[in-house]
Amino acid sequence: MIAKVKSLGVIQEILLGFGLVALMLLALMFPFEDLGSMEIVAAWLIPFFIFKSLQHQWSHRSLFISLMVGFLILFKWMVPTLHLKGGISIGLASFATLLFVAYESLGIWILVKVAHAIHRKRGAHSAAWAIGLGFILWEGWAFRIYPWTWGSVLGAVPWTATGAAWVSALGLSALLWGTATWAGLQRGWRSCLGPLSFLVVLGFTHAAWLLLQRSTTTAPRKQLDIVVVQSNFPAGLRSPDMESKGWSLSDQALKDYQLPHSSRPTLVLWGESSILGRDDRGTHNRLRFEASSRNVAWLFGTEGGNQNLVRGEVAGRPSFIQAKVIPMHFGERMPGSEGLRRWLDQRLGWVSQVPGHLSSESRFVIPSTNDKPLVVHPLLCSEALLIDRVREGVELTQADLLTNHTNDAWFEKTGATFLHAAQIRLRAVEMGRPLIRATLSGASGIFWPDGHSKLWSGPQSEMVHAETLEWSTWWTPASWIYFGPALIIVTLAGLLQAWIRKI
Repeated sequence: MIAKVKSLGVIQEILLGFGLVALMLLALMFPFEDLGSMEIVAAWLIPFFIFKSLQHQWSHRSLFISLMVGFLILFKWMVPTLHLKGGISIGLASFATLLFVAYESLGIWILVKVAHAIHRKRGAHSAAWAIGLGFILWEGWAFRIYPWTWGSVLGAVPWTATGAAWVSALGLSALLWGTATWAGLQRGWRSCLGPLSFLVVLGFTHAAWLLLQRSTTTAPRKQLDIVVVQSNFPAGLRSPDMESKGWSLSDQALKDYQLPHSSRPTLVLWGESSILGRDDRGTHNRLRFEASSRNVAWLFGTEGGNQNLVRGEVAGRPSFIQAKVIPMHFGERMPGSEGLRRWLDQRLGWVSQVPGHLSSESRFVIPSTNDKPLVVHPLLCSEALLIDRVREGVELTQADLLTNHTNDAWFEKTGATFLHAAQIRLRAVEMGRPLIRATLSGASGIFWPDGHSKLWSGPQSEMVHAETLEWSTWWTPASWIYFGPALIIVTLAGLLQAWIRKI
């Protein structure tokens, strides 16, 4: 039986709220300035802090308000973004952001409240397994506008990031919240077992990853020269000289780095929306000539037929065209049935994007000097946030390399571009192959399957980066097409055994 504790005063409630907000900012602000382990420590302390505070009679109402305040600070960039991209007033953009923050806060608040109730009835182990399962379902299958994960925080340090190869970002979220919840519900020295178990599991998954990487690495190693061009166009710009500027920057880099090289192919990457104002769905021999005359492969973001497209050109191959398979809710396509979508479009003066189709043809093939060509699977903007979308794409295409083409000009000079980059960094680890992020104006960079990463640029900057890549790919459990349901079954089994034993 839990002993009764005197209710907290108003000042104590407020101070605890400030403490939670401070931890949220340390863990989730993602400035990408190598806070490293500080992000992970702060993220783990959030659920620990919440449940310790609730044990001392911190009110659930104060918890919800604190979550709201923290998320409002973290997602304040949404107001100018909605105003700019959606063409709505600042007042309406602020209201929409408030609804978004309330929804995100409510999801976590409900999970905490349920886990707290389970603890009273079935014990701390049951509560820990329950909240872990809850976060897997919330982050992986619930309706969400911006599908971010707590597990992405563990991408801040390479050796902790490798755990995603075994349990995915969703599993890392469950591990973080489960161990911290259990510790927060303990008394005395037993609370120390929570962070210890968290580190032990991460250490075990890293050791297992080392064995996995050595035993499943494919040979020979792939080689590729890349030229990533960040044109830094204003958000929504449609101009006839967009392509010419992109080629001007690309040609200078090709000249400076003496590319292409005879022994390996060269891939020129442009971000999402690098060319707007024309329909690039059809056959355009000139585009193929632009790539073949330079002896490079060219993959760039464009549009056509109310679709967000990525198009690829390379000599000796047909044009590659892929539309965004899962447009972002509200930002690109209204959710719901066709009738509801049409009604929302009419009321808001919007035109929802038409989704593309994912298949084994969703692969850009680059001829190589070796016998086997290189296979690239592109992801358009928010698609890289969706673990199941990336997993299915890799399964269908057997890609050697992932590319993420995103705009980020909508974020202007806010830190949202770093948040977006941080949230996709574990896709490389989960899939066992590199991921290159090419932005129109933002944080371009590369994420490696061993957890290391590098960003080359920042918000609203023009940038050209050339580099020679050499890598191997390997199989990971998280890339298995049925991994999501398997993770749920394992977590549910853990919950059931704890529930039955009442521990």
